[in-house]
Amino acid sequence: MIARVAGQAVGHAGILRRFVRVDGVDQLVGEVGLLAIHPDWAQSDLARQLAVRVSGALIELRVPFGYFTCNADTAAAYNGVGWTALPPETTIRTPTVHSPFQALMIGSVSMVLAATADISRWPAGKVIDRHGFET
Repeated sequence: MIARVAGQAVGHAGILRRFVRVDGVDQLVGEVGLLAIHPDWAQSDLARQLAVRVSGALIELRVPFGYFTCNADTAAAYNGVGWTALPPETTIRTPTVHSPFQALMIGSVSMVLAATADISRWPAGKVIDRHGFET
């Protein structure tokens, strides 16, 4: 998805339909990545509009949940458009380009959006394994 103003790209987001594993439970998600808004537009309604478009796309993909990670500074903005922050002790396992083995990511906030399922159906767990590279 690309957000444009006067024909200029000022924001974008991508969605990958995939499974993540939450403490041993496979969970289908639409993993959101490449999510960015040009700094000049970050405080505008454009960021909210892009988040709403992402939510709609997750529903169209018929995934139960949207999932992405962000830094703590931006997590509150996503809470305001329906995303739920997972507990701070949640860790993410993802491979790195330097090693085929999985490494733990620390310092990211995991965010979940109930797209076609109730948030209560998100598996309980503190470790999320991406089963592949970050989107």
